[in-house]
Amino acid sequence: WPLATNVQQPAYAIYLLKEAMKRQNPQTVVFELRMFARPQTSFDGADTYEAFSRNVTDNLRYSFNRYSLIKNTIKPSEDLTPYYFDIIKYHSLWKNVSKSNWGYVRFSKRDENSGQLIRDKVIDLSNVWHDYSDITESSPMPPEQEEVLRNLLDYCREKRIPALFTVNPYTDIQEETQKQFNYMKAIVEEEYGYPFINFNLLYDELDIDFARDFYNGVHMNTNGAVKFTRYLAA
Repeated sequence: WPLATNVQQPAYAIYLLKEAMKRQNPQTVVFELRMFARPQTSFDGADTYEAFSRNVTDNLRYSFNRYSLIKNTIKPSEDLTPYYFDIIKYHSLWKNVSKSNWGYVRFSKRDENSGQLIRDKVIDLSNVWHDYSDITESSPMPPEQEEVLRNLLDYCREKRIPALFTVNPYTDIQEETQKQFNYMKAIVEEEYGYPFINFNLLYDELDIDFARDFYNGVHMNTNGAVKFTRYLAA
């Protein structure tokens, strides 16, 4: 299952990897790098910062890894204590806890869709997508995210973790962002020897239909997700 959450900060990746490797021995670990093109200020300044951060921190078992994630990634202006002990934030909700909620507490509640959010909405983007396959130039990624990426790559290499780095299909990609993905590709492939696939250069191979396969400019719907999942799995 994907350890995926909304607007997930790049800095969380290495800690989620360590969490997964406690209980799994995967043949391949896949990292999606779209968020690595965003400067850290875009996360820290968002009104939804706490909500999206807690999607990660609150869903990790208590451990040194969780403590380290909170200590090293939550912005300094936040009070860390309610992140370490989330009951401080949620204790007043006890009256609303139902029998089914205990599955979340024990990490035993299963998702019948294995982490996939089913979206059947369709939006026609056939007139707004761009083909940037001819762009070969590179532009530096945000320096703070480059540091995060290199630390992640160093860890994967040190621990001999088989990893694949991807940029998943979307239509809101900009020319400058494509140049940043080229920059990431050089780091991942040429410097570290890991595979990197920008699927926005493989629209034909994926058989993407821009009139049917997306529900907005940055997310595939069920039509597109089935195509992409089959291709990625193969």
